[in-house]
Amino acid sequence: MRPGSETRQARHVSPAEAAALVRSGDWVEYGSTLVQPEAFDRALAARREQVRDVKFRSCISLRPRAVLEADPTAAHFEWYSWHFSAYERRLADARRAADAGLVHYIPTNLN
Repeated sequence: MRPGSETRQARHVSPAEAAALVRSGDWVEYGSTLVQPEAFDRALAARREQVRDVKFRSCISLRPRAVLEADPTAAHFEWYSWHFSAYERRLADARRAADAGLVHYIPTNLN
């Protein structure tokens, strides 16, 4: 804990306010499966034209992600997954065939 942080009050931040904090070149952690941030995802996708080279780490996305759907050429957003869902695999295969680097697998050794 940082000195002085124990006196800070938590405050609610809207999805749009949180998305406004993302800058070009940032890495964003999306978590896994059903706990991925739906409202934040939509808010960040709406900012597509304001950022470039934003990379996401995730695991098993069970629903389509707004940031991926909003940027089919990967000019703004790139996706890295620890374990592909069927959705991510489909996007990775389609992008590979089109030679566009939108969805990438992060090699994992589970030994």
